[in-house]
Amino acid sequence: MTVNQKHSKRSGQDTLLWCLVVVFCFGGIIANHHFSAIDVSIRAIAGLGLFLMMLLIAYSTGQGKQFVKFAKESRHELRKVVWPTRDEAVKNTVMVAIIVAIMSVFLWGVDALIAWGISHFVQ
Repeated sequence: MTVNQKHSKRSGQDTLLWCLVVVFCFGGIIANHHFSAIDVSIRAIAGLGLFLMMLLIAYSTGQGKQFVKFAKESRHELRKVVWPTRDEAVKNTVMVAIIVAIMSVFLWGVDALIAWGISHFVQ
């Protein structure tokens, strides 16, 4: 079996599995509406079970495995980030708030000046 045949076979399986996920999703929505007389906690547990089953099916696809690999690599890279200290975060937040206040007053002044100028031309 060639690589293309394996890829097309896997792609066909993935398409079938994704269709199954979509069918389960819509089926769960319809079932939730149809069985609305049943206690909401029971429907929530059934919905959670259906959701976990859909996640397992999605994970078994090639895209699902790629997503899990991407999430693990992202988590690994996130650990390398140097986060600001609390003091730095507070100082930056205060600085941004001050700049926003100054720009707000400036833009209010420019707007008032333009409105004043337009009102003199209109009369």
